[in-house]
Amino acid sequence: MSVTVSASQRRKETAIILACIADAALLCVFLLIVILSGSLTLLSELLRGAPMLVIEVYTGWLLWSVHRDRLNSFQFGLGKLEQFVWLLIGLGFLLSSLWLMSQITSALLGEIAQASPLGLALAASANAINLLINFLAWQAMRNAREEDDSEIFNAQLRARTIKLTTSLILQVTLTIAALSRDAYIALMMDSVGASLVMGLMLWRGSLMLKSSLPVLLDAPIAKKLNDRVVEAAQSALPHKLTLANIRTRRAGQFPHVEITLHSAEHLSMEQVKAHCRELRAKVTGSVGHLDLSITLDESAAD
Repeated sequence: MSVTVSASQRRKETAIILACIADAALLCVFLLIVILSGSLTLLSELLRGAPMLVIEVYTGWLLWSVHRDRLNSFQFGLGKLEQFVWLLIGLGFLLSSLWLMSQITSALLGEIAQASPLGLALAASANAINLLINFLAWQAMRNAREEDDSEIFNAQLRARTIKLTTSLILQVTLTIAALSRDAYIALMMDSVGASLVMGLMLWRGSLMLKSSLPVLLDAPIAKKLNDRVVEAAQSALPHKLTLANIRTRRAGQFPHVEITLHSAEHLSMEQVKAHCRELRAKVTGSVGHLDLSITLDESAAD
């Protein structure tokens, strides 16, 4: 059955697609200017922009698929695949930032040649284009935004806001570096811009590893939240049922909780369903959003 895509959804998709195309074209320009100029700031933006483009393309495809209801066959979502990609990109961010740190240090120590005034002027011009693209993409996404937007689109908007802010700061440092007649000041401004991007890469890479590893390893949820789940489940149990086991893990947007019940009596299916509905309502009402599944020990049920 075909799914009708609304005009609002198409505007969101168009805004993301155009932003991805512009970012891809700009990365090619960055690569050329980095080769010609040797600007550390532009090099850092290139190292950061390539993985970010992968994320943008993936989330754009995901939003497109959600709008057309194409992900129903994945009954448990794409969480594992998504977190594996996040892990690889996070590692890429960390390794790239460490390599960039060595390049900045070598430039400050005079071990490698610093960017020429013409190279810095080219870098400042390229970043000005990047600033304009980020502003136009940010404005297009804001115009397409609605109160009930999905988290996918909101995440894209937040990422674009960070990119816009970063490119604005880098424009200041690159412009000062390009206009400065003092080679040391130019090198320091270029290094400051590169260090800012390096810090963002370290921060983003660490967050991605922190979020992806627990999901891939099926790590349990935080102890405080686990205690709340156990307390809510125990207080909600009817006298005919006992708590046999609770298993938790971080999976997707909400924590996954599996509650296994045991009954000392033989219960009818209707009684089991009624008790499970009551337990689900009380646990979710007490704890909040959960991916909750409730099972009954089959050896004790009719």
